[in-house]
Amino acid sequence: MSRFIQLLFLFLLPTIGAVSYKADKYSLRFIANNTDYFAKIKIDLKVNEEVKSINLKASRLITVLKARVYTSAKLSHGEPDWNTHLSDVSYDQKSGSIKIAVDAVSPKTTTEGAFIEIDYRGVVMNEKIPPAYYDGKNVNIDFSDGAEKIVPLVSEDPVNFELTVVTVKNGTVKVNNLEEGKKGETGKLGFDNNYVSKKPIDLKTLSFSISPPFSAVLV
Repeated sequence: MSRFIQLLFLFLLPTIGAVSYKADKYSLRFIANNTDYFAKIKIDLKVNEEVKSINLKASRLITVLKARVYTSAKLSHGEPDWNTHLSDVSYDQKSGSIKIAVDAVSPKTTTEGAFIEIDYRGVVMNEKIPPAYYDGKNVNIDFSDGAEKIVPLVSEDPVNFELTVVTVKNGTVKVNNLEEGKKGETGKLGFDNNYVSKKPIDLKTLSFSISPPFSAVLV
């Protein structure tokens, strides 16, 4: 390899693999009965260049109910910049990804932060088939066969993760690879059980179980 090519490679190396945006943290709120689960994911974003859409790797097992995009312009007011209609959310079968159309998201419009919120639902199987199944006692959630089957993903890179599982008042949650977070509180639907990662983790290492599930879920 010539000296010129070596220098050129070293010059370009920092830009190789650069991405338009990445996830800083995922915060998942999860509630389940023995046939369905309902979830809300908040994805904190670091935006590196202007984008017109946000693409998330996701399985067809996930049904998007609502999506919202927040940037600096309205972040302090708690209002979304784009409270998208389902027509603005499309699924690309070939790439296995959800595409959320936005007018423009850039480093300039996200100086104080940006995040996506997605409400979605999934099916809980009645036999031992990951990622979500009911064994007659517990609802079991297993990320090992592909985290995108439970959570829409910006990428598969290790990331900070927070999980809140809503249970009946005397329900129990067992979680693998997360630590207990803030003390649980009683919310509108039940008791909030909170867990966090202390450092970025591979989401495929996560699993949790809920007992008992709700007899019905009202969202």
